[in-house]
Amino acid sequence: MHRSIRLTSAGALAAVLSLPTPTAQAGGEPVAPPPVFVPPIFAPAPVLPATPGGGGTTGGGASGSGAAAGGGAGTTQNGVTTVTAQTASPVATQQVVNNIANARSFCDRIPRSEYHIDCLSERLEEIAEAMPETGDYAEAQEALRQASTRLAAVAQRRRSVAQRPARVRTPPAAPAPVASTRPLIPVATEELPAAIAEAEAILEETETTLLRATATSDARRVAYQEIAEAVDSSKILLRST
Repeated sequence: MHRSIRLTSAGALAAVLSLPTPTAQAGGEPVAPPPVFVPPIFAPAPVLPATPGGGGTTGGGASGSGAAAGGGAGTTQNGVTTVTAQTASPVATQQVVNNIANARSFCDRIPRSEYHIDCLSERLEEIAEAMPETGDYAEAQEALRQASTRLAAVAQRRRSVAQRPARVRTPPAAPAPVASTRPLIPVATEELPAAIAEAEAILEETETTLLRATATSDARRVAYQEIAEAVDSSKILLRST
């Protein structure tokens, strides 16, 4: 059984745990306990909108790595805007940076820090899927995909046996609803310090990979430096854990 965590319409985050059917009897009838609510915690502002002038529209539209040549940003879905440019451009680069910032903001609103590492893994996977596999951003896409895979492995290796995987989402009525695409694996509380150290090392190695892939052109160099800085800023999420 998975737990569902949601951001309430009031900008707060609450978790609802569905309890199993009880076996206790009272007068021959099962006694159903009430659901358990975790007190809501105030959440920061919603995720960033798509970059103006990016040639994209918000809502609908599937994201994927088969992005078309030209343009900067495509459709926005589930908090991630598809990057369609085959050559590095300020608009496309800013959208990748925004996607990473949105991921950090979304994960930071989960009050239980044990879920942060796998949340960042899930979001980076979605961001990589929304980038082209060819062209100037191909190496950045692969670097983010590898980071996602390695972060997921950390969460899996140090997972909690006391807490269950949970799906996280903003309210369906929100202007730009976002939800995790899979249940997020919590790290065991006692394993958090070691897991955070491993996750920070992964992000640092991802930065190094991005900075080493900048020699093709000035535009590509600037793009990869900005994406590397966005990855570096994600360590703030881990340090607040």
